[in-house]
Amino acid sequence: MEHSIKAGLMITSASDYNMEICRGANEACKELGIELVIFFGGSVDPNVEFVQSSDYQKANV
Repeated sequence: MEHSIKAGLMITSASDYNMEICRGANEACKELGIELVIFFGGSVDPNVEFVQSSDYQKANV
């Protein structure tokens, strides 16, 4: 039985930026013959410092 290579990508929102990342990852995986699995979600117990930092970065884009 032949095993295929699989790659996973986790995104936290369906923003335009994340959708472009997904499209690019999907195209790259197709070219390389890799199966892509996209997960929607986030950490069960997020690091508060990281969350505050990323919220700050999103607010200042």
